[in-house]
Amino acid sequence: MHEAANAVESALKSLLAAHKVAAPRQSSAAALFNTLATRDVQILPGYVQNLILAAPEMRNHLGGHGQGPAVVVVDPNLADAALTAAAAAITLIARGLP
Repeated sequence: MHEAANAVESALKSLLAAHKVAAPRQSSAAALFNTLATRDVQILPGYVQNLILAAPEMRNHLGGHGQGPAVVVVDPNLADAALTAAAAAITLIARGLP
């Protein structure tokens, strides 16, 4: 799940670079997406936000930035959903490359 979310973030960064758009200071998936969906840039439509951010949001909610002292066991169905969402997001992002 962690790597799937990282792959989405990397794809967003690649899309920004390909369109020569400056990356935001914060490199979170949400900040990257918001930069791509702004009125000035409009490389991605804002209404695909839930799809693009699904895997990163799942990672963040399930301890992607450090789980703390308690071990977090991820339901395999959620892991599968995160991977599938990441694949769909990356496919859409890639289609925005010049």
